[in-house]
Amino acid sequence: MGIVIRQSLKASFASYVGVFLGVINNLFVATKFLSPEQLAISRLLLENSLVFASFAHLGLPFIADKFFVFHRNEKEHHHGFLGLIFLWALLGIAIFCGFYWLFHEDIAAYFRLKSPEIVDFHFLSIPLTAFWVMMMVLEAYTRNNARIAVPAAIREIFLKSGNIGLILIFALGWISFDIFLYLLTALYGIAVILLLVYIYILGKWFWKIQWKFFDKKSLKQMALYGMLITLGGIGENLFRFADRIMLAGQEGLRESAIFMLATFIVMTMDIPKKALSQISIPLLSQAIARKDTEKMKELYQKTALHQFLAGAFVFLEIWLCIDEIFLLLPKGKIYAEGKWIVFVLGLTTLFNLSTGLRGELILYSNKFYFASIFSFFSAIVNILLNYWFIEWYGVQGAALATATATLLMIFTHLIFVYKMYQIHPFQSKHLYILIISVVVFGVVSLIPASQTFTELLWFLPLKVLIICVMYCLSVIYFEVSAEVNQIVQKVWQKIKR
Repeated sequence: MGIVIRQSLKASFASYVGVFLGVINNLFVATKFLSPEQLAISRLLLENSLVFASFAHLGLPFIADKFFVFHRNEKEHHHGFLGLIFLWALLGIAIFCGFYWLFHEDIAAYFRLKSPEIVDFHFLSIPLTAFWVMMMVLEAYTRNNARIAVPAAIREIFLKSGNIGLILIFALGWISFDIFLYLLTALYGIAVILLLVYIYILGKWFWKIQWKFFDKKSLKQMALYGMLITLGGIGENLFRFADRIMLAGQEGLRESAIFMLATFIVMTMDIPKKALSQISIPLLSQAIARKDTEKMKELYQKTALHQFLAGAFVFLEIWLCIDEIFLLLPKGKIYAEGKWIVFVLGLTTLFNLSTGLRGELILYSNKFYFASIFSFFSAIVNILLNYWFIEWYGVQGAALATATATLLMIFTHLIFVYKMYQIHPFQSKHLYILIISVVVFGVVSLIPASQTFTELLWFLPLKVLIICVMYCLSVIYFEVSAEVNQIVQKVWQKIKR
């Protein structure tokens, strides 16, 4: 158990460093030294390749998580499981390349009208997709060998710091934008090499497949499971990235860049959820396995409450300081056009957080396949809504479309979970948080928005301080969360000593 704890702590540290690097890059470095069009091209190539990879990996990361346990045998070299999934990954990449070759003209035609600049570089999606697939597969293999820290460091620190470094080199005029994109692609290839080197150093370099342990029945079972999970993976990634991809095709790269930055700001609301999920999901999985409905209800409602508590605080800090945030950003006047995107998607994300681990309750149940089905059909709805709403309302339409599709998915999950277990995520304490948030919002809204950098130096710290004091003291005074109050009491006792 000690190695698991050590690896988890190291991986968590890498994740938090990655979040910091992501904030520096997305809010300051990329916006400063790349034009909105250049920023959109670089991000779209990465995000397109992630969508393609969700198909091309054929469910392998999840296959490894589910089936590696049946082949775990150090003396037998895990029956050559590494060689099998690597070969399988090459097959998935080959299938993807075939589909890309068949449809590359249609892809180019979609972007050519509004975003012709990306067409000349879109072929880089092929190597990027291959590198993403290999990274996912190799990370799954190391994860199942109880090693997650170094892969996390490669993904969160090496790639993000490398991205920042390449942007700075481009800013110095040492390379052209074309070379920047080629080097960015190569960076992901280097990450794959680093993972392979790490596996070799670990002594898990077992490539020879022992086919006698992989009969037709087991391979068929793995393939069917992979196909089902792939359906959900495609849906999830299409849902995440459809809006900005479609904006580039229907409105242009500038609008896509504005939308990307706005969504990145909103994504900071999800950071507390990740920490809570890491703690809660194993307990939730155990409760589902034991059919302990009371424990499931307790975890469902507690995670919903605490996610809402943290999410509301972050949303207030973002929205009440949104003018100051854009004033701080390089090219802030351009990206400030996404202000109401932050509001719409921020409220949607807040409601999403307030509903707790509803998706996980489906995913870890015996009806887990519905998670993939819901994810895929939600993505289809999102694509259709984006197509219509972008045509009608432009960049704001993308936010409305994604918000509408997200709400439909949330209510589908809530109804399905209630039908399965007769439980819901809401408590009376949710209403406390809502009332506190509205009061804080009303008070801080009286402070005018900053118009100059000098005003920002006064108003931004003042707003942040008032939100912190009012929100935190209200939460403690009204005992919204027993766990939060216990932590505060323990800290206070230590301070008194």
